[in-house]
Amino acid sequence: MFRALVAALAVAAALPAGAGPWSHVETAADPSEPAAPKPGSPLDVTRSFYRALHAGDAAKAARLTAGNTKPSLEAFVRIARAHRDLEAAVARRFGRDEAGLVGYGSRVQAEAKALLGAEEEIDGDEARVTSLDGRILATLRRVGKAWKVELDELVVTPGGAARLSKTAAATEAEERRVVAGIRAGKYADAESAVLDFQQRVAKATQAAEAQEEEGTPL
Repeated sequence: MFRALVAALAVAAALPAGAGPWSHVETAADPSEPAAPKPGSPLDVTRSFYRALHAGDAAKAARLTAGNTKPSLEAFVRIARAHRDLEAAVARRFGRDEAGLVGYGSRVQAEAKALLGAEEEIDGDEARVTSLDGRILATLRRVGKAWKVELDELVVTPGGAARLSKTAAATEAEERRVVAGIRAGKYADAESAVLDFQQRVAKATQAAEAQEEEGTPL
């Protein structure tokens, strides 16, 4: 379950919660020229949250979320940075087109594009932001007078944050190892480098899960 949760976080940044009887919808008429959202609105907060993550600013992203999310978001930023650095190394050695195999740049671009035409839907003290194709980009709740992004409870608990931090450490370590291999000419092509990285991270993550299941402290 945790491995799937991390994969979802890496792809979507904010994991959606349940839906409700959403009564208010605010959307731009033309996604190519989106209307500016109202300051502090759910859409404005969501866009600011994603911008902070894309900039690697976990502290700012955490201020836009409900609960103590900073440890988890710091780990997520570390994971994203490792993928970014791997992608840059692949681009230098094998070319920009091949670097797309890592998927970091395309994910960021996809998120930015999805937010351009996103809609906010408000029901009382709950809200969600969805893309034009119906994907939930974030769920939010009102905390005091401010809208806050909600992340999955399993991620932001102390145990979830600890597991995510372990995954970040493993991802960083394997990124450094594979980048060193790329520079040394170890890999014949980009595909073999990226596959090696993915397999190494998966193995390290599985080992951490096995330790947890055996009762080894995180």
